[in-house]
Amino acid sequence: MVEASIEVGRVGQALVVGRPGADREAIALAEAARPERGRTTVVVGASAVDAVARIDPWVIADIAETTTGSLRLVAPKLAVAAEDKAWPPARLLSELLGTEVVVPERMPIALPDGSLFVPGSGAGWVAYRSGGPPFRVGPRLPVPPWQRHLPVALPPGVAQIPFGLWVRAGGGLPRPGDPLFRQPPDPDRMFVVIGAPGESSPGPEAVASLLRSLTEEGRDRAVLAHYGCPGLADEVVAMLGRPVRVAHGVPFERRPVVVDESGNRVWRPFAVESVYLPDRGPVLDRWVAPAPEMVLTGPGSYRLVDGWKVEVVPRGLLVKPESLPAEPEWETGTGPKAELVLASDREVPATVVAAVDELVRGLSDDAVASLRIVPLTWPAALAARRLEATDRVVWPGALEAAREDQAAAALEAEDVAPPAGVVVTADGRVLPAEPVLTASSWDFRSPPGEQAIGAPAGREAPEESAPAGEPARPQRPEPAPAPATAPPRHRHVPVEVPSRIESTLSATVSASSANPVEEEPAFLPQTELTPLSPHLPAEPVPGRPGLPPLSQVSPSGPVPPPPGPAHGDDTTSVPLSAVEPAPPTKVQTVLNTVRHARVSQAGARSVATTLGTVVRRAEALPPLVASAESRTSEAPVAASPKTPEPEAKAPEAPPVSSPAVRTEPAPRAAVASSPVEVPADARSTPEQRKNVRDALGSKYDVATRAVTKLLSERPGLRASRGEEGALLAELAAVRVFGEEPGTTYDTDFHVCLAGGLRRLPTVRTVVVRGVPDDVALAPETLVRLREPLVAAPSDSPHAVGGTEALIWATTARRLHGLVHVAGPDQLDVSRDVVLPGHTRLRVLGVEGGPVRRILLAEEGSEGEEVLARLRAAAKGRAAAELDGGPAANGRWYGPLPAA
Repeated sequence: MVEASIEVGRVGQALVVGRPGADREAIALAEAARPERGRTTVVVGASAVDAVARIDPWVIADIAETTTGSLRLVAPKLAVAAEDKAWPPARLLSELLGTEVVVPERMPIALPDGSLFVPGSGAGWVAYRSGGPPFRVGPRLPVPPWQRHLPVALPPGVAQIPFGLWVRAGGGLPRPGDPLFRQPPDPDRMFVVIGAPGESSPGPEAVASLLRSLTEEGRDRAVLAHYGCPGLADEVVAMLGRPVRVAHGVPFERRPVVVDESGNRVWRPFAVESVYLPDRGPVLDRWVAPAPEMVLTGPGSYRLVDGWKVEVVPRGLLVKPESLPAEPEWETGTGPKAELVLASDREVPATVVAAVDELVRGLSDDAVASLRIVPLTWPAALAARRLEATDRVVWPGALEAAREDQAAAALEAEDVAPPAGVVVTADGRVLPAEPVLTASSWDFRSPPGEQAIGAPAGREAPEESAPAGEPARPQRPEPAPAPATAPPRHRHVPVEVPSRIESTLSATVSASSANPVEEEPAFLPQTELTPLSPHLPAEPVPGRPGLPPLSQVSPSGPVPPPPGPAHGDDTTSVPLSAVEPAPPTKVQTVLNTVRHARVSQAGARSVATTLGTVVRRAEALPPLVASAESRTSEAPVAASPKTPEPEAKAPEAPPVSSPAVRTEPAPRAAVASSPVEVPADARSTPEQRKNVRDALGSKYDVATRAVTKLLSERPGLRASRGEEGALLAELAAVRVFGEEPGTTYDTDFHVCLAGGLRRLPTVRTVVVRGVPDDVALAPETLVRLREPLVAAPSDSPHAVGGTEALIWATTARRLHGLVHVAGPDQLDVSRDVVLPGHTRLRVLGVEGGPVRRILLAEEGSEGEEVLARLRAAAKGRAAAELDGGPAANGRWYGPLPAA
């Protein structure tokens, strides 16, 4: 017989029914099929379809012997009754085997993840049960959680696709070969694909109507995805009046891809999903890092260099200073081009330009292929010209007009000979022909009437007229005219500049003067705002003592005295054209006044130089922005010869705030450091958060990754707009504290910790913590916590060491989701809680036994019911066999100070 050659064999997790050596497609489908719990998949090959449809007894007997439970028969014709039959073959088979049989109405499509999808309008899987009516399962097997929330009858223009629904404009032709039918479903998200390449976009009314037809949970799981058409999210949100989740592309291969009007996949945005809110716009919810090893500083925000960050936006990336707020118009929708947007309200440093170049080199190939760089401000436009990828720069309208005006000005400048010593570049920049060399730390200016350093010999610097009361200013010497036929030649001019002047002072301190007169110092530290001095030494001045070259001057050691005889006590003023300052400008006058105040505060003293001029020697000035190291130690001050020693002073109090963090836990026997107490409502500042980030280093990076994962799982913890950075830093501090509670931290860290604890949910439970055995806490004693403390749940199997303090907590914060394991033994601490600082506890009683146990409750929650819970917890711990490992003792052990 023909049917005798049909066999039933196992392939992977499924069964194949067919003739030997045939039905290769059925075998491939069985190998890729995803198994279902409690259901056996049976793939019927083309050579056995007729036999199964006829309910051939030999074939059905072989199937019954090799299967148990429900069946999923993958074969056509089994859901449709024959002309001479009242029931379809699937129902007959269900009654014959006495089990559930699930069959497709059309031949399904095998998806990459092993799931099966039945295409076609209204088609799907149908389940037949013995003795019961059939019911429709849906077009997807296994069934994703969101499939039951879809409407039975879809509106016109909406079709089923494996990972959701497809909304198209009316009149479109079927597209059975579209790549959308090959994408597997997401178990958590139901995508609503809008439009199709080369077709007109459907109206927002159609999309809003489809979302209204879903259940409440179905709308929460729906994610809009635009397919080769412009975005409609804003209009849909306005019609619905509720938030809508939007993917920045079509989810091909599990990640959104932007598809243009021609159907080409152009690039994968770094922004994965955003939530569009009514009257507020999009809020980034899911993203990927633009490049590997970037430091996350906030939701979708990464550190570029100090003071600059890279933000993930729908259109691509936004590079801007941390202090510059982002404008809403900067964050436009996702387009067919990956855009690197530059914005700045100040001059962009070279380090930022180099970091942007490195960022571009680290982007993915698809992003680089479609990249364009868009400057939004004029300082950003000037920086864009210095990038390596200048051919990718696209100029907005306003900047393009300014750029054309500058180019026209450059063309006009070509017809006019530039002044001597100046070169006009092709892009319109004016540069000096000779290199401008200046000292970055000291100001060298010529006094009135003296010859300017570097001026031609025998030529006096003319003086310009000045208003009454102001000294005359020496003008810059006229440079020699440059040859008209050849470009100017750059000449290297060695400049001898001192970095410090401490050791040039060899005379004794003038202490006999009864009324010492403080004069303006001859050397003043320069700042970045001080204009460069035009009087720079081109060549050594003959007959005058030269200053040592910069390469021979130690930044911390003394400067060798100039050659020549010392003047001793001679107070005759000798003209110092090489060092005395020129009359300052208005800007310099203000800056010099500020410097004068800083020098006086640093403890300057009046001394006489070897050349007879009285100046003040300034002590080492602190930097404008103290580093983490400089804030924890005093800068040493070199002793000057013949300087009286200062009187002994009382030791200064330690600084209130220091970013330094000791990461080594103090040993049990060591003297405990004084606790750091901060106000209960303390709020962290950006500077404090930066200090914590710098001090923690790599620990901060690990903590922020854990916090970002937690925020994606718990939307209720997310901060309002503008507070994302504070949220991330404060929760990161909680994470670090939860892993290493025995470490000593500074005030900045404790302020961030207090803010992070306020963001976590509270818990009402009994917790336990170990205290020293010699602690004396009588009933009704009040205990106030000056610092946060970590406590374990009362049913913890670990011993906490010493006397146990059982605490009924009502304001404790849960660490669940932030901290999982801690210590070298990888102790499970996911159920631990943190008692915030300023918590007040009242002693309710003391339980005796081998381990003494003190019963406490938060003030205001005392009562017989609370005392009964504490006694029950004490009884349970007394009866349990506790593990007294060293990791447990150090984590949950410490004193409780009495109030």
